[in-house]
Amino acid sequence: MTYQIRKLDCSENELVKVVSLLQSVFSNAGFTNELLKWQYVQNPDGVALGYNAWHDSGTLAAHYATMPIRANINGVEERGLLSLNTATDKRHAGKGLFTRLAQETYAKAREEGFKFVVGVANAASTSGFVRKLNFQEVGPLRAMIGLGNVPRSEAVDNKFGRVWNAESILWRSSHPGRKYALHHHGDRIVISTATGVLGITAIMGAFSETQIPGVSVRALPLCFQLHIGLDPSKQWGRSLYVNIPMRWRPSPLNLIFLDLTGQGRILDVDSVVFRAMDFDAY
Repeated sequence: MTYQIRKLDCSENELVKVVSLLQSVFSNAGFTNELLKWQYVQNPDGVALGYNAWHDSGTLAAHYATMPIRANINGVEERGLLSLNTATDKRHAGKGLFTRLAQETYAKAREEGFKFVVGVANAASTSGFVRKLNFQEVGPLRAMIGLGNVPRSEAVDNKFGRVWNAESILWRSSHPGRKYALHHHGDRIVISTATGVLGITAIMGAFSETQIPGVSVRALPLCFQLHIGLDPSKQWGRSLYVNIPMRWRPSPLNLIFLDLTGQGRILDVDSVVFRAMDFDAY
């Protein structure tokens, strides 16, 4: 079998074929043409960067895409990529296509000035990113459930955190497959969404009113809250929250990181802020 490796062009015709592949590989993940257009084209931080493998028969054999984001790393705002969607047609599995597509993507990313790639991998895919693509396994994401506010410490020196502004927050909150709610919670505006489990709401992130000006908000209802991610400033030991054991999670999630600058930078899990809002958890 021979394959052509071509850069993702995000044309309407190409996205239709990508959606078809994603639906065939992940039948219950909710991939639609509208969703991919939102993810790949409408992101205010930039159009998706990725590559496709086309079989000589004209079939889309494999796909990999990343999403441009901005993050503060050691106090400096940088352009980076969020590793997003990957799929290989089962008829073309075992050919090393994902690794080839990822390597092409990261080489192009370096050319275009992106400084890093960050992502969330499940237990099955983490080792592939680490062994084949030289990602750092930063650490597992917390999954905390409980009630009420979580005390915070202002003494934490965060070294990595995604940068959001009003435009990107409103874009993220317009996910075509989900509904989000905005709430006042102390001096912050919290974004939440339903988990699908009655009585449990997922907290996506919290922002100052200056970051989301002029939006309509309501009080956060009394319910169990699910927080997925990392935030060393949150003092969970002083809260009414418990960590969901790994054995009770559908798939434990790991934060992974790849430095594209050639400096060999790595992240310290205890100085990273990474919330559900920052990836595609909900």
